[in-house]
Amino acid sequence: MNSGDGLTAITCFYIDGRVNYRLLFGSPVARKRINGKRYLLYFKSGSVLGYLRWRANEYGTQSWRCMVLRTGIVSSKITRLPGVLPGAEALFSSRGKTYSKRFLQALDGLKQHDHTLQSVLPAYWRQMQLRLHLNMPVHSANKRQMAAGRVKCKISL
Repeated sequence: MNSGDGLTAITCFYIDGRVNYRLLFGSPVARKRINGKRYLLYFKSGSVLGYLRWRANEYGTQSWRCMVLRTGIVSSKITRLPGVLPGAEALFSSRGKTYSKRFLQALDGLKQHDHTLQSVLPAYWRQMQLRLHLNMPVHSANKRQMAAGRVKCKISL
């Protein structure tokens, strides 16, 4: 399998206490093991997925990044991202321990409200990113609002 198949590959890798690149949510169509600790997950075009990249060394956490991505085809508008081949559209992106932990808490809140995370609207992910970076609470939308596309995006400063 390669990017010529119209699939997007996500790199997953784990070394205890050092590296954790993993899928937070999403439905891969295939999986390819590279070695005991590294594998690739393949997604169809248009799939939405959550991806976490965390790396540490002997001094502590060096990088922490959470992303919500929508896969695309090479001819579409995609962004090159680490661990994502050939790339994807970033619906949400956070860097650093504080923002990434706040995102993971918000994600847990969505899961508690029984949302199918792959079907959450792109506007909601963008609103969540803005609110988290402004240190504002994230609005939780109910399933009916999500389905109708009515998510509060009003930001008041």
